[in-house]
Amino acid sequence: GGRVSLKWEVAPDWTVNVEDMYQELQANGTFQYDPKLGDLKVMRFSPDTNHDQFNHVQWSVEGKLAGLDLVYTGSYLSRKVDQKFDYTQYASVGPFAPYYICSYPGYAACATPRMNYIDRSRTTRFSQEFRIATPTENRFRVQAGVYYDKAKVFADNIWYYEGAAVQGFHGQRPGGTVKVTDYVRPDGGVYFNDALRGESQFALFGEASFDITPKLTLTGGLRWYNQQTSLEGSVNCGVLGAPTLPNGHTCGGGNYAVSLAGKSPSHEKGTTPKVTLSYKPDNGLLFYATYSEGYRAGGFNRRGGTGNGFTVPYTYHSDSVKNYEVGWKTQFANNTIRWNGSAFLIDWTGIPVSVYAPAISNSTFVINGPNARIKGVTTDLVWRATPEFTVTANLAYNDSKLTSYAGTPAAFQAKPTDGPKALTFVPLGSPLALAPHWQGGIRMRYEHENGSGTTMFAQAGGQFVGSSFTSTVKPANFKLGGYAQFDTSVGVKRDSWSAELYVNNLTDKRATTYISNGDNIDLNSTIRPRTIGLRLNYSM
Repeated sequence: GGRVSLKWEVAPDWTVNVEDMYQELQANGTFQYDPKLGDLKVMRFSPDTNHDQFNHVQWSVEGKLAGLDLVYTGSYLSRKVDQKFDYTQYASVGPFAPYYICSYPGYAACATPRMNYIDRSRTTRFSQEFRIATPTENRFRVQAGVYYDKAKVFADNIWYYEGAAVQGFHGQRPGGTVKVTDYVRPDGGVYFNDALRGESQFALFGEASFDITPKLTLTGGLRWYNQQTSLEGSVNCGVLGAPTLPNGHTCGGGNYAVSLAGKSPSHEKGTTPKVTLSYKPDNGLLFYATYSEGYRAGGFNRRGGTGNGFTVPYTYHSDSVKNYEVGWKTQFANNTIRWNGSAFLIDWTGIPVSVYAPAISNSTFVINGPNARIKGVTTDLVWRATPEFTVTANLAYNDSKLTSYAGTPAAFQAKPTDGPKALTFVPLGSPLALAPHWQGGIRMRYEHENGSGTTMFAQAGGQFVGSSFTSTVKPANFKLGGYAQFDTSVGVKRDSWSAELYVNNLTDKRATTYISNGDNIDLNSTIRPRTIGLRLNYSM
């Protein structure tokens, strides 16, 4: 990859900034392992590959006009991802796999169960923002702006069964009336998606600050948004022999344009407020209290409809948060200590949760799950003990609990009679997924500059993460143990160059960050093993 940036001072008060970043990643293998097979070992039946390429351009224009600060920013992202994953383990749990490999009418014998998941996705995103602000030295200050964002994601997913190809399943074009990409998929493509997801948003925002006294400031803001999400395309099933339909064969009403017609609240509007009261008794102290609200856009499920008595929703709506926060920013002891922190309470409603339930649908779907309340404290400290020795530390406490099932479907609400393998949300009072109670870190750095202007440095640090759970859905809520990780480095720098020798994960800790069980096999995701490297930097 690479990055290039340009800054142009058009006039004394006007600048133009442009930056372009390009990256191409080629990865082989999987980032999970099966602890039953041994350290960092996994059983796969065909190679896993990932080719990820993106280009991101962003720009800004900043200037002053009639005493006002003007800022215009924009960006454009183009990304291409081509992936292939081994999918063979699905044959042990997938209800349809044996049918297409062994028992489809006319088969003489079973074929190989080897399978792959092939993903081709293309993403584009274009965003713009314009802001105008009054001078910061005014007692009453105003900032206002407009924001626009539009994204498209094309998804071409193929579930390829090698055995089905051997048995005579031919490639075909997507079915239905909506075709995002009309080309013949490979033989053995038992299922494939042809979909285009879209999201656009227009927003107006404004914020005003008033200095009640030289030390006390009240700030209030509003953001109005108008957003729209869309999905078109089809879900397709393979056909033995020549396709029986002119345009292929859709699965169970799989044409998105038809199945979503009249069922989608894809257009949402709303307003989110923010209010902050800050107090600054002197230059080294700041205290504040904030109330704010936020949300994330909803979306669509690939396949909606009824399965085994449960109706998979075609859409899920936006979630929302209400945040109450108090905090402090301090600097004292002749500016050798900086201590910041905050305490917060968050009410989170309509949490979207992914569910994989083959008995209901062979496609993962999303529903709006329980509500939750999160309480916590975060703090960080920087201590310059001597001009050459600095200590940096941070600590966070997080207490999250599910508070109600709210609009969650009754079939997923946990009951006292549910067994350990029941497919439900965890009981009320349980913590959120991947939310440890405690985490933090500490780092110590020593720097010494000799008489020739060369600086030598060394640092060591560590971080710890408490235990947590992988999900709020049973039986996939595995417990993750806490762990500590350490790293160290030594180096030298002079003028415009530097060299650093580093060791990350010094003790080669095999900490588990996630456990998946999609095909009845526990696979662990872990932190990167011990890594030793040399980092060189030169600035022109």
